[in-house]
Amino acid sequence: MSHSYRGTRGSSRSAWKTAGHWPGTPRPRARRASGGVNPTPVTLAALKPGDHIMGPGGLPMLVHECKRIREPNQPPYYRLRTGSSAPVYLHRAHFFLVPGPDELARLKDQARANRVDLLPDDGFLFPTPASLRISPARIDRLTPNQFEQFVAGLLERSECSITRRGGRANDMAADILATNRDGVYIAVQCKHTRTGRKVGAATMYEVNGTAAPEHGAKVALVVTNGGFTKSALAFADRHEIRTVARDDLAKWADGSLTLAEVLGEVPAGF
Repeated sequence: MSHSYRGTRGSSRSAWKTAGHWPGTPRPRARRASGGVNPTPVTLAALKPGDHIMGPGGLPMLVHECKRIREPNQPPYYRLRTGSSAPVYLHRAHFFLVPGPDELARLKDQARANRVDLLPDDGFLFPTPASLRISPARIDRLTPNQFEQFVAGLLERSECSITRRGGRANDMAADILATNRDGVYIAVQCKHTRTGRKVGAATMYEVNGTAAPEHGAKVALVVTNGGFTKSALAFADRHEIRTVARDDLAKWADGSLTLAEVLGEVPAGF
């Protein structure tokens, strides 16, 4: 399972902190915010441009767009754009509306020192190829779960089908399991970092010990937005573990490299 952090640097001074209620928990009831103000619960379907929604710390986001999108053979989802941040894609979430102009002015003052992108932990989607073309800085601000979903999206864009999407307890060093169109089975370990740290040889030992024996994979792949130590790369080379580090991940994301080009020599048909 990947390990990381929640980002803290927004795309500009007006990028405001995320609202704090997401799928998998009961619909929120009205609560008392700081300053004695009762915010109003609102769903994605009810949001409209010009609304201000609150984060758990009482910081606001200005809604520029909340559009419901339907595609053939897919459940509907929403494209939500707030402040000056890039859009995010959600299938479900609840927010709290900022109740009035006086409270909004106070919260805006607080928000200037707390710039955070809208990156919810759950319900976060990469539904289109274009949504995967994000910068290395934005990749750095993903949560561990989002990073796994992001890598799974890149694999799907490369015409792989996904069997496991996202790590779990006792996942035996495979956050993602995927199969390419020619039947090559891939075990993927995702390692996300906020500090540019390097993946060490211990991760390679784990992947090498489980990819084929436990998962039956022909290809073992380790993906990070950081780098790899020399010992990790040496072990990966000896055991034919594929590695994708920061620079190649950025090129894979923006489409300038295909998966086969990123990985170099791979089994026939990959």
